[in-house]
Amino acid sequence: MPISKCLRIENRNFTILIAGLRLKRLTEETVGIVLERLSKSKIPVLLLDARGIWSIRHILIATHMALRSWIRKENIARKLPLEIMLYASATREIDKAVKLLGLKPGLTEIVACIIVEGMGSTEELMRELMELLDEELIIEVDDSLLEPGPLKEKLISWFSLTEEELKATYARDRNEAIEKCIIARMAYLNISKL
Repeated sequence: MPISKCLRIENRNFTILIAGLRLKRLTEETVGIVLERLSKSKIPVLLLDARGIWSIRHILIATHMALRSWIRKENIARKLPLEIMLYASATREIDKAVKLLGLKPGLTEIVACIIVEGMGSTEELMRELMELLDEELIIEVDDSLLEPGPLKEKLISWFSLTEEELKATYARDRNEAIEKCIIARMAYLNISKL
């Protein structure tokens, strides 16, 4: 079941829907079609390579930081979904963010993030997502893609996390330590923009 959260930022309310999706293998043609549809969407929709998202908190905090910078007009990117991608990858470089999180041929697992201002219903937002992606492309909704796991260990090197840093982090386990360090990298990106 997709995760729906309400965020209040700068006295404005937003509804965020986040879902893990298993897809039929993306081809170069389907990636192009999906990206074209996203560019024409009336609401911000972001589709990310699930292997680049450590946890639900990772994408939620990236979304929160991006929305806040967007509202304050301190954004790096010209489009909100790209701003979220920059925060989630903790870089100011669009090429690097797309390399880690962008849609690519061969991809079968993605994280979808939809943002609406005000109160939106989960069902309505999921319907919008299904229309954008074509139901034929989606195999199933699988929110286990939003959980840490061994397939995501490449994120340790992506974010340049050291074993010493992970051990020094106050956390219950390694997964939580990695999550906290990734969030710290995103916070550093936010501070470095000032």
